[in-house]
Parts: sequence; C-alpha cells; structure tokens
Amino acid sequence: MPGETIPCISLQGSSIVQRFLKKKGSRTMRNEIKLASSDKPEDLMKVIYSTSADVLSILILNRNLTEDMAIAMAGRRDLASEILTTLANDKRWRDSHGLLSAVCNNPKTPSRVAIAMLKKLRIFDLADLARNHHIAGNVKKKVELEIVERIPSLPPGIKKTLARRGSGNIVLRLLQEDNDDTIRNCLDNPQLTEAHLHKAMYSPLTSLPAINMIATHPKWSLRYPLRYALIRNNRTLLQNTVGFLAGMKSTDLKDLYNDPTVPKGTKPYIYNELLKRGIEEKPLSGNIE
Repeated sequence: MPGETIPCISLQGSSIVQRFLKKKGSRTMRNEIKLASSDKPEDLMKVIYSTSADVLSILILNRNLTEDMAIAMAGRRDLASEILTTLANDKRWRDSHGLLSAVCNNPKTPSRVAIAMLKKLRIFDLADLARNHHIAGNVKKKVELEIVERIPSLPPGIKKTLARRGSGNIVLRLLQEDNDDTIRNCLDNPQLTEAHLHKAMYSPLTSLPAINMIATHPKWSLRYPLRYALIRNNRTLLQNTVGFLAGMKSTDLKDLYNDPTVPKGTKPYIYNELLKRGIEEKPLSGNIE
C-alpha cells in the first residue's frame, strides 16, 4: 500500500501525548487526549468519534485500538483523508477485510489508496463497493475492472449471487454467461437499466440465452425500445420476434421492413402485419406468404 506504516505504540505518559497536552486547548480537548492515550478499551471508545485531529492522531497510534474501533473510525464520513490513509497502511489491519472495505467505501479516502487495496478485497466486498455512488468515478471503474477480471474463474454459484448484487456494468458482463439462473438474476437486478440492455442487445458477446430471456422477461419484454431492438437482432428467436409485431407502430414497422439489418426471415411477417393494417410496401426479393 502507498505510504509508510506508522508503528503503534504505548502512549501512557509518552512524549507525544505530553507534547499535545502542552498545546493550548480546552479542558475537554485535554481530557480527550488523555482518553485517546489510555490503555483501556472503554476510554478509547469514548473518543473514536472525536472531531479533533489531534485526538484522532493519538488514537490511531495507540496499540490498544481494536479492529472494531478502527472499522468504526473508517466508516466516518467526516474523517480526514490523512487518518484514513494511516488506517489503510497500518500493519495491524492488513488482513482485515472489514477495515479495508470500510476504508475503500469512504469517499474521503484518496483514490490512489483505495485502488491499491482492491486486490485484497473479496468479490462481494467489491460488488458492494461498485454500487457505492459516493466513491470517485475512477475508483468505481477500477473496482468493476477488478470484478470483471475475476468472473471467468468464479464458481457458478458465486456468479449467480453476483448477478443479483452487482452494479449495472457487472451485470452487463454476466449477460455473456450461458447459465439460465445467472441470466435470470441479472435481469431481476434493480441496478440494471434499459440503457444497459441496449448495450447488451448490440454486443456480439451477449449470450444467445440472454437475448431470448430478455425477449420473454415480464418486465423488459414490455419496453417498446427493447422490442424494437429485439426485432432487429438476428439472434432473437423468430417466435419471440413475431409476437412483438402487432404492438409496433406502423411507421416503425415500415422502417424495420426496409432496414437491411433486420433478419430476412422476419421480413415476411412484418410485410403481412403491414398488409393487415392496409399499408402496402413493395415486396422484397423472396417469398412473401
């Protein structure tokens, strides 16, 4: 991790504490400094939410500071970035998933510090972090890249769960999977938007099962723009495509009929739908039934 690890020490009567006590300050401040240097956990608990930078600077050096206390501190949104960096670099917490996750989720943590810690986070800690709207954009992108890199090696059960908990971009990647349960969880994920599915629809990496589960999904199959995209997609099963035609606007049907990207096998059905509405289009080459 970036930066140097500051060693934790015994603070009772230390020169560091004495130096802080000699500084001008209120009686309350001096009392908090004494509490922060105590070897009693109950004293330390009283100052983990202190607003004094001096008190917190002493507290994080105290070797009696516990992991739970450190996690509580890291969760504070008013904590200075310097304190968060020190917590992140402390050798006592290098294997603490709770502390690392709390530091990464704090928007006050410097991006370089958070990014350096991502490799140590577990997959679901990363998934939760990717949904955090308060972290910096560059951190979120790195988080999603880290998850995407791990997906191929994940067991099927983990992928299914990740499909429920992942951010929209992670779900977009999981739609490349062939597993029906994973795809179903993706489509039911509240982070998924119509815009994500538009990307999926036009990506050659999206799996065939995913395309056709979108076409039959009780929510997404009702979205008009997605229906339009599904009709244009040459991997949508014909039976699904035909079911959409009666609900399409006549102007859109005419555009689809003349769109060279629409599968040839779909064109006769579009032609017949237009004829039912009394709209004649010039027959294209091939048989129109």
